[in-house]
Amino acid sequence: MPLLSLSDVPPPPPNGGPGGGGGTPVGAPIDGGVGILLAMGIAYGGKKLYSLRQSKDVLALEND
Repeated sequence: MPLLSLSDVPPPPPNGGPGGGGGTPVGAPIDGGVGILLAMGIAYGGKKLYSLRQSKDVLALEND
């Protein structure tokens, strides 16, 4: 449970204090990470299809 509390966003300072400008995003951007995960998923799926087709070709040659 202590590790989960470290990942929380700190509360805003009292009386408004020096804060970020209006509309500034909080947290890390996710668009780069999602693109990388998508590319890795496509590459993994392509490799699996390639391996599946190779194994079917080998089985077809053995049965002939």
